[in-house]
Amino acid sequence: MADNWRTDRFIHQDVTGSTNEDMKKLDERGLLGPGSVITSRAQSAGRGQYDRKFASPEGGLYYSYLMIIEEYGDEVLEITPMVGVALRHAVYRTTGLLTDIKWLNDLYYEGRKLAGILAESRIVSPTEMHTVIGIGINVNTEMSQLPEELRSRAVSLKEILGAETDIQRLITALTDELDLLCEALSRGETEDYIDEFRVCCFDLPEGEGLVRL
Repeated sequence: MADNWRTDRFIHQDVTGSTNEDMKKLDERGLLGPGSVITSRAQSAGRGQYDRKFASPEGGLYYSYLMIIEEYGDEVLEITPMVGVALRHAVYRTTGLLTDIKWLNDLYYEGRKLAGILAESRIVSPTEMHTVIGIGINVNTEMSQLPEELRSRAVSLKEILGAETDIQRLITALTDELDLLCEALSRGETEDYIDEFRVCCFDLPEGEGLVRL
């Protein structure tokens, strides 16, 4: 477990509009420290990439993490791929499942979507960037809770394993993995994340402008 893991950083809500929106508002008011976490059992206004609606029924984990990057450089272009790797690690630590990454921000298991990532950044000063990492995971989600058009393309840990997953254990593993990613970023030692992303991303396109991809 990362040395900076602590228990006073968590905000949990039963239902909210969007954990990312909640975190951005609190961060803009200066009320959160680095590594703060907001979770919810359900969202009424979850969003994905390109502002698409993200179905967020009960049974899933809806999670946001505040990453504060000082002296940032081109590595910020790689945040989403590296978060995907951290999420993959957390799922493996919790369940033993090996998952794949779909370009650029989805976690898949045997061709079906298990989780999505939305990273939203703002520049606070010429040397500091705040990035809210939003992650939605189908944990104990029943497929009948999802919109009909998504059911054949999505999967939950419960469906894969045939049993419920301890969401608190997953929160702990995910927070730990994101702490480790922050430490790697601060040291400029992120090559292993990028290498793993390249191996695990099953539809890596050619010519994308990521720094080392």
